[in-house]
Amino acid sequence: MIESILTRKNVGIRGRVTVKAVLSAGIIALAVLLASVCGRLAFLALAAVFQGVSGLTVATVWSQIQTGLLGLVAQAVLVPVIVMAVAALANREKEE
Repeated sequence: MIESILTRKNVGIRGRVTVKAVLSAGIIALAVLLASVCGRLAFLALAAVFQGVSGLTVATVWSQIQTGLLGLVAQAVLVPVIVMAVAALANREKEE
């Protein structure tokens, strides 16, 4: 089923954005989001383990994570768009 969707040539906006590109953008967004969440969870876990040795407490780290949520959402939105734009530019140069 997915292969038949991905091979359709007439799906897209002005023939530039295909279903495959949209799916790859979704995968990129998910990868960026998961990497960011995993990094923050690792930071939180390390702060919990080493809070006696370092000046960071779990509450401080959690506050920092909450403060950075807007940036996390911005990354999850902007990175796939930038990757798609660069890929489209590379494809256009390859066709010329």
